[in-house]
Amino acid sequence: MLRRILPTLKRPAPWLLGFVYACVLGVGGSLNPESGTPNWLSLCLLILLLTPLCAFLCGGAFYALAHRREPANRPAGKVLAQFDALKPAHKFLLRMGVMLVGWMPLFISAAPGFYCYDAYAQWLEYTNHAITQHHPPIHTLLLGGSIEGLHTLLGDYNAAVSVYLTVQMFALAAVFAFLLGRLAAWGARPVGRGLALAYFACFPTIAFFALSSTKDTLFSAAVLLFVVFLVDALKTPSRVRLWVGVGVFGTLTLLLRNNALYAFLPFALLFLLSAKGMRKQAGAVFGAMLTLMLLVTSVLYPVLGFPPATIREKFCVPMQQIARVYVQPDTLSEEQRVRVARYIAPETLVLYNPTWADLVKNGFWSDAVGEDMGGFLALWAEIGLAHPKDYVDSFLLNTVQGWFPNAVMNGYNAPPSWEGLYPYDGTSYFEFNTEYPASVAQDGRLPGVRNFYRAIAKTDIPNRLPFVGLLFSPGALLWFLLFVLVYRLQDKKNRRKDWLPLLFVFLLGCTIFLGPIMLPRYFLPLFFTFPVVVQKLDDRGQKTDNLPSAL
Repeated sequence: MLRRILPTLKRPAPWLLGFVYACVLGVGGSLNPESGTPNWLSLCLLILLLTPLCAFLCGGAFYALAHRREPANRPAGKVLAQFDALKPAHKFLLRMGVMLVGWMPLFISAAPGFYCYDAYAQWLEYTNHAITQHHPPIHTLLLGGSIEGLHTLLGDYNAAVSVYLTVQMFALAAVFAFLLGRLAAWGARPVGRGLALAYFACFPTIAFFALSSTKDTLFSAAVLLFVVFLVDALKTPSRVRLWVGVGVFGTLTLLLRNNALYAFLPFALLFLLSAKGMRKQAGAVFGAMLTLMLLVTSVLYPVLGFPPATIREKFCVPMQQIARVYVQPDTLSEEQRVRVARYIAPETLVLYNPTWADLVKNGFWSDAVGEDMGGFLALWAEIGLAHPKDYVDSFLLNTVQGWFPNAVMNGYNAPPSWEGLYPYDGTSYFEFNTEYPASVAQDGRLPGVRNFYRAIAKTDIPNRLPFVGLLFSPGALLWFLLFVLVYRLQDKKNRRKDWLPLLFVFLLGCTIFLGPIMLPRYFLPLFFTFPVVVQKLDDRGQKTDNLPSAL
């Protein structure tokens, strides 16, 4: 076996992945919450030692995948045969029903659902007619309009939230059911499609966000549909309806989260360079997506009175780096402290939290920075050149929960000023509560189910689950996606490019590291597209999309 694996190490791909994984394991495992990285020389030696081991494991995985046996053509079981005999519409509805049944225990035990994650702020914007582009106006209008309209009709905010989230559950179940049908058409194995159905129906993270009002749920559904339609368009580029689907869901993706644009621009360039034979179609659709997004955000929103968001969201990394240096004694001169105070309030700088930028961000003077961008960037660079380790430590500590697979996601860290609003018990994995004007019903329905899900949302139980716990980790999913991308890129036997859409998901995950905090909701597209990633790893080059859609 060793002789068979060694030839794979002659290629650069295993070594590239090995180095990346060695850095992740070495830095993440030795990162101290207070002091940051250890001595850089010892860290470099550790990475050098880990790189050959990780490269060997990646090479072994490459060899195993390249030489896996074709599955035997066994006759379908009775249940599978009965399912395969159903009409496509019936299969679609059955898949939807399985997922809704899987989510129902959580819905019953946590009624009316999780009206949280900026939902109160968006409701205030809507009811006060003060909508801004800080939150996507398209989602604020949908959420606020639905809740207020249903409240007028039903006379109760809990009932309004319950109906809204019920409709969202049905819509999301339909999206996942559509994906399962496409997995069958792409040639995914029956066992894989069955596991994908079980994943969507039973995995707690999926259930949490199916019942959550956060914009990330609809955004991630749009990302998933964008990826699915783009995969189909790559297989059959002559079908206009597929490119229409790409354009529609791609535009929704760009409108539902600002960071999607930062991932889309490099993705579109790489896609056009790689996907020969369809550059005209892709270029036209991508251009239309960007044009529509700019028309909506730069023309329609201002006409409707929705002002743009402040620039402070774009500067979370620099402000955290400056704050880390600022709070340490004898690091900045008095003149530098005065210059820093022009851009960031000193009273918020001293609140610096290494894993949560909002405390410093609240004192960021967006107008002052906008008027003197050059001065701010020059000051940031000046401090960074004098304190490079602090800048590196600041970035790593602020993002470690998003890239280190075994990190406990506890970005809020329960600061005293937020204890009443975010009563987490060791982790901030999911906000298991409901905000005003709705409220969580306390009638004791299915308390065992509620306690089970609450323990996953607010404790470190997922981190203590061997292997399965990695499914809860955004970092593990991100690096698994990178493995699949690199494997497909270097696979000489399978030159098709239908894995390219997953590159957008990877770039989207990387943009989160520029944000204020690491939360699973920001990485939700990784969870939604996970079955697609697995299918592309096991893709054996089927060239038809008309395969039977049996489970």
